[in-house]
This record gives sequence, structure tokens and C-alpha cells, in this order.
Amino acid sequence: MVSMTIGLVVIAAAGQLFISSKRIFNLQQTQSSFQEQATLLGTMIAGLLRQTGNIDVSSASVVRSHLFRKNATFAADGQMIAGISGTAKRTVATPSGGTLQTFPNDAIAFRFEGGKGIVDCAGNPTTAGTYYQHALLIKNEQLICRPEVGTSPVELVGVTAALSSREVRVLGLKILYGIDENGDGSINDYNRAGDMAAPDWRAILDAWLEVTVQAGDLPPETIRFVIHFSNLG
Repeated sequence: MVSMTIGLVVIAAAGQLFISSKRIFNLQQTQSSFQEQATLLGTMIAGLLRQTGNIDVSSASVVRSHLFRKNATFAADGQMIAGISGTAKRTVATPSGGTLQTFPNDAIAFRFEGGKGIVDCAGNPTTAGTYYQHALLIKNEQLICRPEVGTSPVELVGVTAALSSREVRVLGLKILYGIDENGDGSINDYNRAGDMAAPDWRAILDAWLEVTVQAGDLPPETIRFVIHFSNLG
């Protein structure tokens, strides 16, 4: 009886060690996936947003306000960036289940002319003389790029209702816009879309983005980076 009891204890301990080792391995895999997707996320967003305001060489002599007319998204001719700010409740996964938390839920729309070296949301080449309007936002825990209003979105990062501990979900997106209020080429203030006055949208020099993601049931992490709009100002 004693030997049987000892044997059961040893088997239980070995089983617990296996479970613990497996969880450590999964956490390492999750962290690796997070780092890879975080790097990919920053690269993709930066690449897309830096195209904002691009004008092909053949159009360089034309004023932007004549090329990019106001529409339902952009309130003024020549406005290259528009956005909205808000919040959304999303579930944060935990080892024991999940909790509902509130995250920033911003979106940004931007415009540019196509040309050599300029790509759309899907990475496809663009055409000089064609004017593109894209938007970045969160949908179903994915960061998506919507090429044009009414078109199918391109999924950039994130997995809807992730089934694996190695998959990343996007929980929050916060965008602060750097504004040159004096026209001297320097930033005076950073505001979210809801705090922007109408003239501010045409005085943006850069944007500060905060993207909150979660890999498996690890604690959510926020990736922060600045995008400088070299074609504006």
C-alpha cells in the first residue's frame, strides 16, 4: 500500500511537471509570436501611413486642394488625414477565463496619390494619377486596412477569437496627432481626433500610435511608435 501510494505521488508529480513544462513552452512560443507580430505591425503601419500626402512627380506642380477634394470622410479640400476617437469593450483572456475591459478604439483615414514605390493596403503597386483613400481601424479584434469606402478590408494583424495561445488579438488603438499650430514646422500639441479643431487636420506633422495586443492569455501589451508624415507640412 505504501509503495503504491508513493508510486501515485511520483506519477502525479511527473504529470504536474509535464503540464508546467508544456505551459512554459507555450508561453515562450506566445511571446515569440507576439514579438514577431509586433515588429510586423510597426513595419506595416509605418509603411502605409508614411505614404500620406504623396503626390507623383507628374502632379507636383498642382496644389493638393485641387487633387484631393472634400468628401464624406474629409471635410476640406486638400485634407489628407481624418480620424475618429472612441472606446470599445473587449475581453482580456486570462488562464481562468476572461474579463471585459475598456480600450481606446480610434481609426484613421488617409489619402495619397499612387506611383512608383507606392502600394495599397494589400501591398499591390499603385498607379500614378490615381488617388487612394485608406483607413486603419480595429474590427473583430483584428487591425484592418480598408482600401476604399465600401470595399473588402485587408487583415493586417490579429486573429478573431484566437483559438491558440500563440495567436495575437488586437484590443485597442489610440492615435494622437502632432499639430503645428503656428505654421513654423514644429509640433505644439498632440490631440486625439475628438479634440481636434477643423483647421488642425491640415496642420498635422506626425502621429503617435498606441496599439494594445494580447498573445494568448498573457497580460496585454501596448506597442507605441511615432509616424512622421514627410509629405505633409
